[in-house]
Amino acid sequence: MHPLALLALLVASASQPMSAPTPSPVPVPVVVGAPAPNPAVDARARDWFGRLQRNRIDYSQLDDEARLPLNSDVAIIVSSQWSVLGNPLAFDEIQVQTPAAGSTEETAGGNTVYVYRLLFRDDVALDFYFGLDPSGRISGLRLAPEQ
Repeated sequence: MHPLALLALLVASASQPMSAPTPSPVPVPVVVGAPAPNPAVDARARDWFGRLQRNRIDYSQLDDEARLPLNSDVAIIVSSQWSVLGNPLAFDEIQVQTPAAGSTEETAGGNTVYVYRLLFRDDVALDFYFGLDPSGRISGLRLAPEQ
């Protein structure tokens, strides 16, 4: 197994607590669609990927669900793992997950999740999940193996 592929698996497991949703007895209605260009969100996602690599976390931009698991110890671990990847050669939005029409913030969380495909050297591809709550605060950050 290529060292960066192994790192991707380690990164995914280390980052899962940051975005693991609480199981709900009620199915959460979500609409998954093709991305519509949103340069502001794309730039913010790129910026946050870099912040996580450099351990430059601005906790004021995170909502409570994202802030609590991303304490300073976890941020150091994420930074040390993600920085090894280097700068992405490609950073492409591949999916947007939004609450379904008619769902309430209580059942759907009201969060929108932007999924980006990142390509690194040696053809390592990972998916970066960047969640925003209805007020624009970051609700989740996750790097996982390409789906």
